Amino acid sequence: VYGINGLCELLQCSKATASHWGYVLFVTLLLAAGGFDYAFFYQLNENSTLKNVEWLYRNERLLWEDKQQENLLR
Repeated sequence: VYGINGLCELLQCSKATASHWGYVLFVTLLLAAGGFDYAFFYQLNENSTLKNVEWLYRNERLLWEDKQQENLLR
């Protein structure tokens, strides 16, 4: 289905109604794409933050010599 005429045939309605639904569909898809982009970049930022924390935890853990020293850090 392409253009307003194709949408008119699909919905079996007038050009004005098809134009209205075309705009509604466009805005809905635009908002969904924006939401997905925001969620993707938010999750990417969260993952990089957790990766940095994990790296720090692993390196600090290797510096502990025994259980007694580990208990002092708590």
